[in-house]
Amino acid sequence: MSFLKNNFIGYATIGIVNSILGYSIIFASMYFFKLSPELSNFIGYGIGIFTAYILNRNFNFKSNVNFFKGYLKFLSSMIISYLLNLLTVAVSFRIFKINPYLSQIFGGIVYFITGYSFSKFYVFKQK
Repeated sequence: MSFLKNNFIGYATIGIVNSILGYSIIFASMYFFKLSPELSNFIGYGIGIFTAYILNRNFNFKSNVNFFKGYLKFLSSMIISYLLNLLTVAVSFRIFKINPYLSQIFGGIVYFITGYSFSKFYVFKQK
């Protein structure tokens, strides 16, 4: 997997694969299992975050961080990244009156950059 040599490209690639997986789980939960959109979203994101952690830990950052401690760091990092995403969307749309779709893109960029930064410099930091 030489395309994962660059952590940034690897992180983006894993993010794309993980998004496909997450949305597949969300849609399948709603369609086949008739779960609510909220519960389906929770399940999809939960599985997605766990999968992203495993892929980034083992293939992208090739880290030997303690599995459980690393996962808790990763989970907290993704929660912070999501909150920053939400703040960006809200401020862009509500305060600066930026188009709501463009605001979502800004939020996604913030989520990606903060998630990558936390992963590289906190969760999987090389000693």
